[in-house]
Amino acid sequence: MLASLPNELVLEICDGLSQADCFHLMLCSRSLYKCGLRRLYRSIIVDSSDICLEQCFEDYYGTRDLCGSKVRSTRVRTSYGTKQLVRTLSETEHCLLVERIEIKQEVELPMARCLFKMINLKCADIPNAGFLSNLDLRSLTTNRLKKFNRTTKELRLTKYSPIDLAQMPALEKLCVSGMISSSLKPIRASLSSIFHSNGTRIQLKEFGLESAIIHPEEVMSLKTNFDFSQLRVLRLADIVEYPCSSQGLALQDLCEFDLNRWISHMAQSTECVPEKSFLMQIAPDLVNLQSLDLDVSNCIYDYGAELISTISYLQTLRVKISPTHCSAQTLDKMTEKYFESIGLHKGLQHLCINTKQPVKLESVRTHLVGLNQLKSLQLCISLNDMVELADIIADLNIEYLDIRSPSCLVGQSLYENLHDIFTNKSLKYLRLKDKIYDIENGRIAGPKLDECFEHMLINA
Repeated sequence: MLASLPNELVLEICDGLSQADCFHLMLCSRSLYKCGLRRLYRSIIVDSSDICLEQCFEDYYGTRDLCGSKVRSTRVRTSYGTKQLVRTLSETEHCLLVERIEIKQEVELPMARCLFKMINLKCADIPNAGFLSNLDLRSLTTNRLKKFNRTTKELRLTKYSPIDLAQMPALEKLCVSGMISSSLKPIRASLSSIFHSNGTRIQLKEFGLESAIIHPEEVMSLKTNFDFSQLRVLRLADIVEYPCSSQGLALQDLCEFDLNRWISHMAQSTECVPEKSFLMQIAPDLVNLQSLDLDVSNCIYDYGAELISTISYLQTLRVKISPTHCSAQTLDKMTEKYFESIGLHKGLQHLCINTKQPVKLESVRTHLVGLNQLKSLQLCISLNDMVELADIIADLNIEYLDIRSPSCLVGQSLYENLHDIFTNKSLKYLRLKDKIYDIENGRIAGPKLDECFEHMLINA
């Protein structure tokens, strides 16, 4: 009966099957074998580690994005399995079926030769992409980039690598790192050393910048290179913003100056020009922003709350509040300011607030209870406030809750009573310290759960 269906329908059925079920289906007939083969080789994950996940997170780990559509991936989890995969791809034409590949280990020469034969490859997540020249490649994640593909629309660099924007005119999503590895210690690169352009201006839908130093003089060049008017997602992680000061350093001296001495130098400075802040300069262009990941340090003044207030509509917000050289009283005022700006976004669905100290529940009660569309929440609170927090969020439709606490030990009695404390029917999963709980069935065990849960917090 199934074999009599058109191949398009059988392929769609195979795409919804797990890896094991697809194997079993392929044994039924030749036509089903061919359809199952496409499912198994379309998207491949090579991690050479035995990852055992509960069913609730299995779908997340094996599901990947392929040019805008979600597909299930075949996982190769052992070194023997990797050798067999390389042998099969080398001796057959199965490499023509591969459209997405993700490799979590250093690529050796035999696998590199297989990658060269994957002429239909559209998405790749590999350590070294210097040898990739696939014409149809649309999305690339790598740490070393030697060649540029003019058709690439999505690029993520996990290590520092200068980019010539003129060679990538089709780029829509870009995430780069400014962390330079050296023999002594990692150092942050300045923004101007990452991007190079000959007048090319790219309109981005998603932009991410990690571990970089930003000088006020560089902001204009950033706005010249990129058009942020259609930007939907902005990620700024581990960014040190150089505040404008009369005692400040020149741009050309920024990379050579010791970062710790520089922070101490700026903390003693009292003169600052707020309107020249990096965040406030790009704020007017973020008219279509829906997702914001904010971790920017400024030694004199924190502009994060002001930025959040100026954005008209946010669905996802992840913010880290960790000012340096700040008194406890000033930190409390700053945190309250953040909560006030967050409370303006009634359409928020995913909210992660990362603080070193527990937040005051009065701020949570005042500003977050009106966020009726909230599905996931991350907060740092005292364990003594657990019951009160549960009461505050009882009427919200939160499905994923992540509670961070500075307390070193969590009593076993608290774990045993989690189901009774959190009575709201919508809550599915709760992470407390290093343990993740299915509220109905108890603790979930297994490696890689933290990575999966982090994804759920912003994509539930």
